[in-house]
Amino acid sequence: MRKLLTLALLLIPYAASANADAPAISAWVPTGSSKISASYFGYYSSEVNDFNTGNGSVYMYNLLALNYKLDQRFTVSVRPTFTYDSEGVRYGYEMPSKTEMADSHIALIDKTPLSLPYDIKTKAIYKLFVPTAPDQIEAGTYGGVGMDFEAARDLPMGFSVGYYGRGWALAQKNSTYISNEGKTPRMKATQSGQIEHWLRATKYFGDRLNVSQGVGVKDEFYNGSDDENQRHEAFQSLETNLNFSVNDNIDLSLGVAQSTPASQPFKIYDNEYTSYVIMTSVRM
Repeated sequence: MRKLLTLALLLIPYAASANADAPAISAWVPTGSSKISASYFGYYSSEVNDFNTGNGSVYMYNLLALNYKLDQRFTVSVRPTFTYDSEGVRYGYEMPSKTEMADSHIALIDKTPLSLPYDIKTKAIYKLFVPTAPDQIEAGTYGGVGMDFEAARDLPMGFSVGYYGRGWALAQKNSTYISNEGKTPRMKATQSGQIEHWLRATKYFGDRLNVSQGVGVKDEFYNGSDDENQRHEAFQSLETNLNFSVNDNIDLSLGVAQSTPASQPFKIYDNEYTSYVIMTSVRM
């Protein structure tokens, strides 16, 4: 469940930059006159069901970025990423701590990919993935490409609305691999692609604080199918966040997030599909 939410929520806006996913896309763009900068994005979550046991583990997604500004429009960013699961209840089982590499990639950030009317601002990130995650390696992943896109518009009375989309596809040689997640190893189908669409509304309370509400849909594609995964699966998602800008370089977000299979009845923040979320963005 947390793995499903991680990529979806990297699109959430922060107070200073606007969603996991921005952090808004602008959160990754270096500011100031220096061509070289560094940034960090952290996503921490615990599933409500596991949290209620009193011993729920904490999942952490960490992204480090070394950015080089090519000009006023384009920035190149090298982004190694890794995940950490603390010891505790995970997926309903008592599990040890675990650290893994994640979806490391090289990104080209475009601050103005489109010029749209009505003061609509756009941003895009073009990604080249390096197979560093264990499940990618087990799937025989050669590499992959992806793209994030944002189009947002400020409204009167401190509101803004925006569309946030992302997608990626991997080239793999295997249709299944053995996963060690859970109580016993099991055969899983390899995920070859994903497409997400988000609509998000934000209400600003001054320059430092805002509340955002996102509604999204997500399609996942697999090279094969098994008892757990079909070749194509669809999800519907919600995320509600309180976003706070600590200063010009540090943002913090607290919220709840939900991702439910589209084939099941939709319930708002049902415990079975909901996680508590904390996100932080640091720009240096």
